[in-house]
Amino acid sequence: MSIVATKLAKLKVDLNRWGWHRSLFSHVASFAARHLGIHIHVVRTCSLAANPPYPTTLPDITYRLIKAEELVHASSDPDLGLRRDIVEAAIARGDFAFGAFDGSVLAAYVWRTLTSARHTDDVWVRVNKPYAYAYKSFTRSGYRGNRLMPSVLLFSDREMLKHGYTHRAGFVAIYNLPSLAAGKHMASKVIGYAGYLDLFGRYFPFRTQAVKNIGFEFFVNR
Repeated sequence: MSIVATKLAKLKVDLNRWGWHRSLFSHVASFAARHLGIHIHVVRTCSLAANPPYPTTLPDITYRLIKAEELVHASSDPDLGLRRDIVEAAIARGDFAFGAFDGSVLAAYVWRTLTSARHTDDVWVRVNKPYAYAYKSFTRSGYRGNRLMPSVLLFSDREMLKHGYTHRAGFVAIYNLPSLAAGKHMASKVIGYAGYLDLFGRYFPFRTQAVKNIGFEFFVNR
């Protein structure tokens, strides 16, 4: 299938699922990010729950902190999307990851940070306490569709409460319609927008006032 045919097929799927207005907006925003360097994100927050109900449909799934040596070992598994250098740098910063395990198999994970985290090679994200930032969430291909990611994220929220955090803050690209829709089922609310303009390697971050109020920002870290 040609590139044009592939894009047309994707557009047809989007139109059937999201309708004309949202689909057109999504494709325009995606084009602006890829080709014009205009990156806009929806920022959401939610309260952390001490005893959340986990919505997974799979039995026998357990949740826990992933040990540092397990993360380094997992970086050799191509199915998990973990680069060893990024894993080691995250561990050195004090970041940690929580996982959903099916026996000994790491089925899904999410990273949490107490400081800041990498978004791209040059652009990072941070937010002020008591808001906690979650990043780099992933579900192994064979486990997708079972709501493991909301479950492991809720488990990690419970652990962040122990560090004195009371809310989670995160963001989704404004053109990512599936993730925006999923956020509505996680009891999160939109508080504003943040992003950056990339002009040939020069970055100009921006954010709306409510986002600024919680200390959420994109910043350059080379």
